[in-house]
Amino acid sequence: MNEYLIWALKLAGLAQLALVAGSVAIPKCLDWKGGLAGLMPLLRQMFWAYAIYISAILCTAMLILGLPYLFGEKFVEEVTLPSRNVLEYIN
Repeated sequence: MNEYLIWALKLAGLAQLALVAGSVAIPKCLDWKGGLAGLMPLLRQMFWAYAIYISAILCTAMLILGLPYLFGEKFVEEVTLPSRNVLEYIN
């Protein structure tokens, strides 16, 4: 496989992992605690539960899609049925 393509795929995997790391800081950067302080406790709890649920799904998806590109040169190079299925799902 082309050496530039391998590095581009690794960079894409690293960018996805950086998105996962950056999404952890979003509540603090946007001051969710202060912004949600005026809500009723039930609404505040519902918002946090929904935000954690969505974040967990997105972070898991980004990790699952980013790790093969970052650490799996052989996974990307070899054209086997599982690797083809994952790469078709990603694209």
